[in-house]
Amino acid sequence: MWVSPTEGMQWPLSIRGFTLRLPSSSVKNCAASIRFTRRSTTSSRSASPRTSISARASSPVVAGALASILASVVLAAACGGAQRHLDYEAHRGGRALRPENTLDSFAHALELDVDTLEMDVMLTADDVLVVHHDEHLNPDITRDPTGAFLAATGPTVRSLMLAELQRYDVGRIRPGTQYAARFPDQVGRDGVRIPTLAQVIELAEARSQHRIHYNIEIKTTPGRPDDTAPSALVAQTLVTLVHATGITARTTIQSFDWRVLAQVHELAPELPRSCLTSADTIAPAWNAGLDVHTYAGSVPQLVKAFGCTIWSPDHEPLTAAQVREAHWLGLQVVPWTVNEPDAIARMVSWKVDGIISDAPDRLPRRTR
Repeated sequence: MWVSPTEGMQWPLSIRGFTLRLPSSSVKNCAASIRFTRRSTTSSRSASPRTSISARASSPVVAGALASILASVVLAAACGGAQRHLDYEAHRGGRALRPENTLDSFAHALELDVDTLEMDVMLTADDVLVVHHDEHLNPDITRDPTGAFLAATGPTVRSLMLAELQRYDVGRIRPGTQYAARFPDQVGRDGVRIPTLAQVIELAEARSQHRIHYNIEIKTTPGRPDDTAPSALVAQTLVTLVHATGITARTTIQSFDWRVLAQVHELAPELPRSCLTSADTIAPAWNAGLDVHTYAGSVPQLVKAFGCTIWSPDHEPLTAAQVREAHWLGLQVVPWTVNEPDAIARMVSWKVDGIISDAPDRLPRRTR
């Protein structure tokens, strides 16, 4: 059997009244959906011998079984021969190596073999998009203008003007904290500020020669609306900046709060969306009103029903069966946050589509 995955082409696999169609664009990503239809007795027999297989069978039942077997063979051959590219994503710029979500971390990530810079965004009091993860300033990584670590949780990013926010230093981890124990190899320095998204894009575009991809997470929380700007305002501001900077074709928008993903889709349906999930966020309040129990408890089906093309789950509870189900539904699977070598190897063996990691230097070496 000879298989040639040509973009946009349908593969008719015909066996005694059954036709198997494999969209080659899906097969290219090893996430094909298989569809059987009954052929009309007047159907054309002009299919190319390179893209069709015909066989005689004694009965429709036998023909159907044979078609199923051949479907598996075709899909395995196509996926085995397709050139898979695993998307390497530096989580918050690679916070195991440099201070998270800073120009330092993104600059360092660009020196590594990563495809995508993953980051978080929120709005300041003067409606500037900044790259930062926590709604409140985190005392484990934030120092005041005197150089002292904050004594307690700080103000919200939303409550501060950009000029006020950038007085804080986020270049080092407070010694003795769990954060410090988790990332002992992080190289910090003094004088590191929370950057604007525009600054990050400017740096990344210049250093990557306009090749790097962006996975931008919108940080909003349904149960704490006052901690961040309204989701609709964040969506509008982000979409405007993405379009203005010319990175639309290389940008994915992700969030645990699917309400904001729906708002992004209304504004820019061309932008891919990634549905982030965790055990705490599989709930209608987070999932734009959808209930996973409506979908037999299947998170991949929930994501598909919402309309995301990418599912980004917590890697720890993820199973190989869920990855297969998501692929069967046509979803890409990009788990977070995969740092340990054994976990990385497990995700690779399950043929996930990307890996979000704090330690992108631990991802398998590859030849470009």
